[in-house]
Amino acid sequence: MTPSGPSVDALGTLTVNAVSASGGQTITVSPKATSGNANRYQLTPKGSEPTVNYGTNCAVSNHWVDLPENGKVTGTEGYTITVVEVNSLDKAVKKGSTTLPAKGA
Repeated sequence: MTPSGPSVDALGTLTVNAVSASGGQTITVSPKATSGNANRYQLTPKGSEPTVNYGTNCAVSNHWVDLPENGKVTGTEGYTITVVEVNSLDKAVKKGSTTLPAKGA
């Protein structure tokens, strides 16, 4: 008999939204990171998004950036923002992405 339900080692999903803000974009992520975890992001041209699986190392030293509490980022319109939730070992547990709008005035 096969177990039902999601695997404990399955990459979870984040809902990521981006809106224009003064001088850049504001990113919102749902659900919020679990206590002890953090959200990090990468900005890439559309079609060049990073491959992220459960347990992928998403350390700052691997070109990931801590997502500020206020969600403010500055990126190129049309780029993809990939957001990951990492645990205390910098390993991905959830991922989501969206396309950046134009920067606000």
